[in-house]
Amino acid sequence: MIKKKSKQASTAKELSSTLMQMANWLRYKKGWNPDAATRQAWLCQHALEKLGKGMVMLDYNKQDGSRRIARGTLCKGISEAYDRYEYKGKSGVKKTDEGYFTFCYWDLDEEGFRSFNAARLNDYLTLNVEH
Repeated sequence: MIKKKSKQASTAKELSSTLMQMANWLRYKKGWNPDAATRQAWLCQHALEKLGKGMVMLDYNKQDGSRRIARGTLCKGISEAYDRYEYKGKSGVKKTDEGYFTFCYWDLDEEGFRSFNAARLNDYLTLNVEH
């Protein structure tokens, strides 16, 4: 029981740290106001959690400014191509040296990994949940 509580506490602390880092990056590097930055960080976190549990429709702006709506996942058992893919890196949210938060996901239509900047996520919609 004690180990479980400490593991939950460390997971909560890690999540809180990542959320605050993302919110601060949006605020200080991208010029967002504090409330909008915090809401965007939570939106990104929730989208990442849903990607890990099933299929999600993502709405974001690409780097060239065009809008992209994509079906994605980070969950095994949804796409045969994703299940066969032997990816040796890490999936999910990443932070580069510049503090640039990027989300990586498996695009179900293009059958490949795609990514977008956390500041560019407009919304997401859960299509199904496996777990």
